[in-house]
Amino acid sequence: MMFYIYTILIPALILVLNYCITVPKPQKPSEYVNLLLKTLPHLLGYVFFLYYIEREQNVHTGGADLGLFIFLIPITAIVLLLKLFYWIKNRNEK
Repeated sequence: MMFYIYTILIPALILVLNYCITVPKPQKPSEYVNLLLKTLPHLLGYVFFLYYIEREQNVHTGGADLGLFIFLIPITAIVLLLKLFYWIKNRNEK
């Protein structure tokens, strides 16, 4: 049960909090890509925090840190490719 809280609930909460504090709110898909790009460092920091508390044996995360890190690698690649796509698209429109 705690594994799902560490891997799904808390990262989703980080994403929702970043959306709530973003002014102005994203309206286009490219703005959502920018929001995800701004959220990635927070998620990576969360992964390193989980890794630290697991290694210090304060909390047993059940491999949540490794699972999140493995999923963050392709998510980061996809977000960076989308950012590049929208950057090229906007450059060609001007």
